[in-house]
Amino acid sequence: MKRVVFWLIVVSLLAAADLPVAYDPFHSAQKIIKAHKSAPVFYPVARPLRLYAIMNKKAFINNKFYGIGAIIEGFKIVAILDDRVVLQRGKEKKILFLAKKKVLQVTSR
Repeated sequence: MKRVVFWLIVVSLLAAADLPVAYDPFHSAQKIIKAHKSAPVFYPVARPLRLYAIMNKKAFINNKFYGIGAIIEGFKIVAILDDRVVLQRGKEKKILFLAKKKVLQVTSR
């Protein structure tokens, strides 16, 4: 039984080798890669920077803590003050202020 299965496999492989069609499994992948290289390049859109908190001279910006000198989205943190953070990229400066929560004030009569 093992010999029969063996000879069936050998004969099928020999018959497949005689086929006139050359099969390249990576041929379609090469087409995709070439199409991908010629496609326009899309860059990720930067999220707007938002300052949530300042603690111990660290700024909590976009869910991460940063110190003075750290670089965020191409901007370098120049100063961390009590209520704002100063960012600089070249000659461009950006100031992030702490977001103030709207608090409902109830007055009694």
